Amino acid sequence: FIVSGKQINILMKTILEKNSSVFYYMILLGKINVDEEIFIERDSFSFEIIIDFLKYGEINVDNYDNFTLKKLKEECDFYEVHEL
Repeated sequence: FIVSGKQINILMKTILEKNSSVFYYMILLGKINVDEEIFIERDSFSFEIIIDFLKYGEINVDNYDNFTLKKLKEECDFYEVHEL
């Protein structure tokens, strides 16, 4: 993925294992070509946190201030990552 100009890598296996995110459904519906770079104009900092959650199954919310957590919630809603 290229998110607001920053490259962020994730294995397809990780996305497919978390079958509730918008990425999963877009791949299944053929809306994302996994052989090409995917450009997203969203907050890259929050995106990295979401990707870490998809990879590891948890994040430590104590590491973030209220503003960051609010922004993260908005991005989770956008990407349909409701488990976080």
